[in-house]
Amino acid sequence: MTEDRKLPLIGERRRITLNGASIGIAWIRPEQLAAWSSGRVADSWLAPEEIAGLEALSERSVADRLASRLALKLLVSEEDAFADVAPGRIAARPGEHGRPDLVVAGVTALMPRISLSHSAGWGAAALCWEGALGIDVQHPRRGMRRVLPRLLAPGEFAEVDDDIVALWVLKEAALKAWGSGLDLPLRDVVVGPRDDAGQATVRMSLAASEWDAHASLVGGGMFWRDSGVGMGIAHFPSAREDI
Repeated sequence: MTEDRKLPLIGERRRITLNGASIGIAWIRPEQLAAWSSGRVADSWLAPEEIAGLEALSERSVADRLASRLALKLLVSEEDAFADVAPGRIAARPGEHGRPDLVVAGVTALMPRISLSHSAGWGAAALCWEGALGIDVQHPRRGMRRVLPRLLAPGEFAEVDDDIVALWVLKEAALKAWGSGLDLPLRDVVVGPRDDAGQATVRMSLAASEWDAHASLVGGGMFWRDSGVGMGIAHFPSAREDI
C-alpha cells in the first residue's frame, strides 16, 4: 500500500474552546468527498481494517464512513504529535461506552479523545486531549416537530425548525460524550440558551438513572450550520467513568 503522508487541503476545519479545552473539528461535504478519487483513497489514506470494513457496506454507507474517517485523518494529521504519521496508519476502532478510540500506528494508549458523525454523505470528526466530547451532524427533515415530545426537557422550547435541529444535535453529541449513546432519552440532556457564537451550556439530568449522584454534570456545547446542515459538539470536563 502506498503511504501518502500529505492529505489534500480539502474539507472544513475549525478550532474552538469549551470548558477551557481546545477542540479541533473537521467536516467534509459530499461534493468534497466526490472530488477525491475513491481508488486513491482506498490505496493511500485508509488502514487495512478500514478498507475491509467498507466491503460489506452499501454505496451510501461507504460514502458516510469515508467522509467521517477522512475528516478524522485531517484532524489527527494537524496535531504536532502525529505530523509524520501517514494517514493509512490513523484509524478509529470501537471503544468502551460506545465511543471510538483513536489508533495511530497501532497504538491506542495515551491518545486524544475523538468523536465521529455522518449524515447523507457528510462526515465530521472532533478531537481533544482533555475531557470527553461528542459530535453530531443532522440534515433537517420534514415533520421534525413530531420528535418534540421525546426531545424537550422541562424548561426547553423550540419555536422554529432551527431550534429543533440545534437541540437534536447538541443532545446527541452530549450523549456521545457522556458515553451512553441513545440508551438514555434525549430529554435527559438539558441545553441552555445559545449565545451569538452558538455556544450553550449542556447539562446531564439523570435523576432516574444509576448516575443520580451526578445529576448536575455540566458541560458546554456549540451549534453551527454549513449549507443548511446542522452540526453540534458537546464537551464535558470528565467522562462518566472518570467520576
